[in-house]
Amino acid sequence: AILVRRELGLFVLADGAGGESAGNVASSLATSTIAHEIEQMPTTRGFDVLGLPLGARRLSAAVQSANAQIVHLARSSDRFQGMGTTVVAALVEHDVGVMHLAYVGDSRCYRLRGGHVELLTQDHSLANDVLELAPEIDDERARTLPSRVITRALGMSARVRVSVQSHALVPGDRYLLCSDGLTDELDEEQIADAMRQAVRPPALVKILLDIADAPNARDNTAVIVFDT
Repeated sequence: AILVRRELGLFVLADGAGGESAGNVASSLATSTIAHEIEQMPTTRGFDVLGLPLGARRLSAAVQSANAQIVHLARSSDRFQGMGTTVVAALVEHDVGVMHLAYVGDSRCYRLRGGHVELLTQDHSLANDVLELAPEIDDERARTLPSRVITRALGMSARVRVSVQSHALVPGDRYLLCSDGLTDELDEEQIADAMRQAVRPPALVKILLDIADAPNARDNTAVIVFDT
């Protein structure tokens, strides 16, 4: 599911998982809850007593609310038991030149700046957990680990650890939010080449979806592109 609320400076992408339609319910609930929370919270600028950007705290709180909603629904109905979703959300504060980024799971955010494409997020995956927690693991043991497992998602537990960043905006920046349906089909250089094309965001979205939705594609794909 994707949600774009330009009047709020909010861009949200969620990639759900679960039996039957549960994944779609989880991703739609995540995007709608985040938008509702951002809309209802007072718009604040600057920093709190801990030195944290207030906009980043707003966005993280909205993601926590989305997680609580998904967990509550999953526990209240057998139909939705086990459902979950990744999320990546950007909150753009044009007046102060900052973009806050919050994410859980393996949906990603890329930035194009001055011709250089950079991955801003880091997948919450088993592979990255190995890198951070058990780099000494031997190859034989590593081969037994499932390669496509994420270690964080909304709906997994009552509280979720949300990764949050704040970035200065530069005029001409282009941002891409995407699900793993895109990154499974395109490598980093293909994504970078596409982002460098001199086309408007809707045209770039179509290009990326056309490539990712090839007949042998393994997953559904969600993409948001926006410029600053």
